[in-house]
Amino acid sequence: MPRSRTADIDINVLKRLENHPWVARVAEYRFLRTELRLVLGRDLFASGGIDSGSDRLLKLLAKPGSVLLDESRGKLRILDLGCGVGALGISIAKALGPERVEVVMTDRDRLAVELARENARLTATKSPEGNVTVLAAALGYDGVVAAKCEPFDLIVLNIPASVGDDGLYELMYGAGTLLKKGGCVAVVYVTPLDETMTAMRQYHVDTYSPVEVVRESRGKEHVAQLLRHPDGLPEFESEDALVSWRREGAPSEIVLDELPPVPHYAVLDVPEFDTPHHETPLLVRLLEQARPAEVSPSERIAVLNPRHGFLAHLLLAARKPAELRLFGRDELELAVARRNVESAAKVLSSASRIEFVEPHPAWSWLPTTRKAEGTGFDVITGHLNWKEGADALITTLSTLREALAPRGEIVLATGVGQIENLRRAAHDAGLRTGRELSRKGYTAVVLRQPPS
Repeated sequence: MPRSRTADIDINVLKRLENHPWVARVAEYRFLRTELRLVLGRDLFASGGIDSGSDRLLKLLAKPGSVLLDESRGKLRILDLGCGVGALGISIAKALGPERVEVVMTDRDRLAVELARENARLTATKSPEGNVTVLAAALGYDGVVAAKCEPFDLIVLNIPASVGDDGLYELMYGAGTLLKKGGCVAVVYVTPLDETMTAMRQYHVDTYSPVEVVRESRGKEHVAQLLRHPDGLPEFESEDALVSWRREGAPSEIVLDELPPVPHYAVLDVPEFDTPHHETPLLVRLLEQARPAEVSPSERIAVLNPRHGFLAHLLLAARKPAELRLFGRDELELAVARRNVESAAKVLSSASRIEFVEPHPAWSWLPTTRKAEGTGFDVITGHLNWKEGADALITTLSTLREALAPRGEIVLATGVGQIENLRRAAHDAGLRTGRELSRKGYTAVVLRQPPS
């Protein structure tokens, strides 16, 4: 029996990642007789270790007769869609090596993309990322299409349970010409989706093209399958990128604080799809109390983690900023928030520029400093991701401080049980806390730079 080997580790990358504020731990595991290490992220799927679904799919792909072990196919091109930190794609890339496979990975979460890229560098064998290419964060196949990638022999998917039927079908059968004729899709999903997955596959066979179940592995929690498409996949007409993630039953118009009704688009897996939750009204109230007597006509506002855009919509109406920018990790959240805020701007006849924030060079989900230009944001406000951990919170607050105008303020909301942690993190980031408001289990707080 062949002996196990250990994928080469770049010690310098590993040491640097030990101090990465969003890294949770390093996981060790084995695939195709190769011992691997993978850096896991805080507030990302499977932050405690390789999840059982990915493990089941990898074991299925390691069985004799798998497309990965068929050397008659030559070098394989593989897409890991919704890659997370890269458990599937990097395992395949490093176990088989650059002579056998070339792997492309993408995800909608900017932190996931950042850590997937770091994991690719961690075990690189030739180029900086070895035989792995990590694309920028994007929805579904959009980033792969934009990168003009060549067709793939295999697409691997760990389906999120919250994706919804339209999103599920898009992920499974929306690759079009990105999948070669005779290409395969390797998928793992939670068992409650099994009936839906079977029905969708039959619908696709009856309506479009054949699908062969090459092999599968069933467990109590997950089902893993290897599906072959002998004739490839149909190329559907390109639709609005948000269509596949739309939430049915949500109101098509929203009225906020007696403002004119505006068109509203709601998607799955993004909070506040039908109405502002408790944090948003609290933030608006505190921002109004902290508002200067005269708001500058050139005021610049940035909204962190904008959800469906309600906070940004209210600020657009109340303060009429010259510039309103949205930033955060989730490309789906950013896309739906921008659509809704732009709809509000049209109804309100707003002249504000609505843009995505210029990303920080190290953390692409946070704003870059503008002080070199003598400017900055007058207000940065929004919702915190507490699951990211204390180190990440301090880094976030420090980065926001760098992006502030000299007399700017940060106004953030959190659960009342986390306010002491926020105060400590603010102190460590060089900020002082100001006025606070609490309501229904949430607290909003003003943070400012200390006087010079």
